[in-house]
Amino acid sequence: MISMSDAVRVRGLGLRQAGFTLLEMIVVVAVLGLSLGLVVTRGPMRSQTVEMQAAVNQAVAHQRKLAVEEHEQSRKAIEAEGCQIKALTPAEHDAFVAAVQPLLADARKTYGEAMFRMVPKA
Repeated sequence: MISMSDAVRVRGLGLRQAGFTLLEMIVVVAVLGLSLGLVVTRGPMRSQTVEMQAAVNQAVAHQRKLAVEEHEQSRKAIEAEGCQIKALTPAEHDAFVAAVQPLLADARKTYGEAMFRMVPKA
């Protein structure tokens, strides 16, 4: 039979009964809850990607239409002031595209490649 002093000595050596403490159970439940929360919230997002992409495409098309209209109004206003607008040659256009590549690369880092795949090319 174990005396009270033997039980105290066993406990003092760091030996304990098998099982889990309340704190360990709380940590496990919290980790499982967070994991389940991530899985459950990602599910609906995957089903909406087609709808979201369609909405983005529609918004981009509308934005481009507005940009073309604004461009035409600006062009007319500039020409009405007596200024001339020079069209770029293919070589000048290529030089411009090369010059803005660092900005595009920075935007890809900032917003992610997935965002660029959602937007149709002009």
